[in-house]
Amino acid sequence: MTEWHGDDDGTLNAPVFGWMWPEKVPGGGPNMESGLPLVWITQQVVEPQDGRTGRRCVFCYDPEDDPAGELALDAGADYYNEAMSCDWRTERRRRVECFQAAEVLYLHASRLGNAMADDDLTYVYSYDRCEGNYWDSVAAGAKSPRPEERLSIAERAFAHCRVAAESGIAESCYKLGDFLRDGRGCEKDAPCRRQSARARALPA
Repeated sequence: MTEWHGDDDGTLNAPVFGWMWPEKVPGGGPNMESGLPLVWITQQVVEPQDGRTGRRCVFCYDPEDDPAGELALDAGADYYNEAMSCDWRTERRRRVECFQAAEVLYLHASRLGNAMADDDLTYVYSYDRCEGNYWDSVAAGAKSPRPEERLSIAERAFAHCRVAAESGIAESCYKLGDFLRDGRGCEKDAPCRRQSARARALPA
């Protein structure tokens, strides 16, 4: 992941995604307090007339323009679907980078209260979609990691699943029971208590 500001000449040389820290004030240096960067969204483009395939920048995602997290959720879904369409044998790098972009966008949506993003993050972490290469705010220049980054990947999956389940997302409710049954990212719950565990996950 690197900073990238795109080109205005229509070239197709954009990376899968780019990122940059927002500014505190114009000219005031980067604001790393949130632990999450702005994201340059790109899309794959095919130009049949000259046989070229590349990527072009579409827009820069800023959570200040997305109060409900819907833009981040939709953009993350586009990246997730692109990754799933990649051949893991020949397009492994693009596949992982698309999942990395999806993770950061879903994290933005989750922070904005969009529980569907928590459901999606459950899958990103449960299946290790980024192959261990997840967003690292310290490596990106922040002074300290976000609290979530202190958790293991399994613990992150459980935490997001619980948030989604508590919001009433049915898929997350049953997955939460699986986490508790297996003790993945949480203390193992006895099989005889699975039903009560699921019931506790539902909102009052």
